[in-house]
Amino acid sequence: MITFLRKLFGGGPLRSEKEIYRYWDGRQWQNADPIRIQLKLVEIGGDNWTDMLQGLRALQASKLPLTPAMQAQRLKQGLLALADVAELARKVFGVQPYGMEKGKAVGLTEAECLGLITDFLDWVDHLVEDVRPFASWPAATELAFLDSPDDSTIAPSADSTSDAASSETGGATPSPKDSLQSSEVS
Repeated sequence: MITFLRKLFGGGPLRSEKEIYRYWDGRQWQNADPIRIQLKLVEIGGDNWTDMLQGLRALQASKLPLTPAMQAQRLKQGLLALADVAELARKVFGVQPYGMEKGKAVGLTEAECLGLITDFLDWVDHLVEDVRPFASWPAATELAFLDSPDDSTIAPSADSTSDAASSETGGATPSPKDSLQSSEVS
């Protein structure tokens, strides 16, 4: 009832209606203004702070065959990037490294710091999605095709190719040899 009256008479939003990011700092739950967090990310991490996140890709398995020395170097780069992102999270969110204090565990591990940054970025993405003016407007991630020079670089999905192929063959699933021959003809 109070919420209804407050909205009716133009009062500001109640605390529960504000978009406040809530996170665990290793001791207690904290509330933070997401704009302040983003400003700290840029202030502490620099304009290209997202490049730190891209460095984590070195931890992913390579699709190319790598020598053991190259694999070790790639792992080292990924772990250094992880340490950089964890340090960025500690500074931005004001959290301590994991440790014991008076017999009680406090702070966040490296992995938890990485999770804190990724959770915040996911939270912001959902927030942006929720405030899109019209549901028919594309999400920011759906506009990535604008970077592509032409539509020929976008490969059709497996479902669309199998549907098209089955209509050409009268419903029978073509063999890989048949699809190869049909692509050579066209």
